[in-house]
Amino acid sequence: MSKGLLVARVTEDGAAVSRACWLVHVTIIAGEGTSSAILYDNNAASGTVVAQGQCAQNYADHIDLGPDGVYCSTGVYVDLSTASAVLVYYRI
Repeated sequence: MSKGLLVARVTEDGAAVSRACWLVHVTIIAGEGTSSAILYDNNAASGTVVAQGQCAQNYADHIDLGPDGVYCSTGVYVDLSTASAVLVYYRI
């Protein structure tokens, strides 16, 4: 990952970024079971899905969205399913 990225750590459903941004990378860290996360370009669990992934218990899933990332005009909302945490790497 390149320098200049900001990171938000999310441990429950909610907004990771509350303004327009470029989503560059996502890391899903599993909890005690299969974990998944869906990321939306929105401030709620609806709208355009910009990334999603899942991983097995005690593992992590890394989602690279390319060097430029994906533009999110509203922000980034994370909808978690049993994940311990999701790390959202972005730039403004």
